[in-house]
Amino acid sequence: ITGSKFMQGAAFSGAVLVPAALVTRLQAGAAVAVPLPSGFGDYFSRFDLPETLAHWRHQLHAEANLGLLLRWHTALPLIERVCPMADEARATHTSHWASSVADLVRATPNLEVLSTDCGIVSISCKRAGGEGYYNADELKKVHKWMASNMSGQEGVRACASSST
Repeated sequence: ITGSKFMQGAAFSGAVLVPAALVTRLQAGAAVAVPLPSGFGDYFSRFDLPETLAHWRHQLHAEANLGLLLRWHTALPLIERVCPMADEARATHTSHWASSVADLVRATPNLEVLSTDCGIVSISCKRAGGEGYYNADELKKVHKWMASNMSGQEGVRACASSST
């Protein structure tokens, strides 16, 4: 689930809900479970998983994920206002929001809409010269820059004033 996108909470306020039946299966297979994917610890700490999944928790660092906690703190009041809406009204608002975001993406050079689903607009980024798309490693750099304070970096003001 996400508290961002249509809910308009802070970016990266996401969570995974695991059904009880799946938790039971995961616990039963703990002895032979494969390790968590590389990089999982970049986004989650052991405190982000339930204690019942100890075989995964021990693979993660013990530093509290305060950033995620703060992002959810901003998103929950927004979610609480949307939840009482009738399903049809919520679906209409979600569709309108996704359509508006997709229109903004289409109007932006070098961006393309890949899909829209459940209020999430997936995009691809073309290279500046128009030939091909950025790969996963290049997009990881973009992700890092989006989450960083770049205001003191050389060239930021010139870039912002040129709308690029």
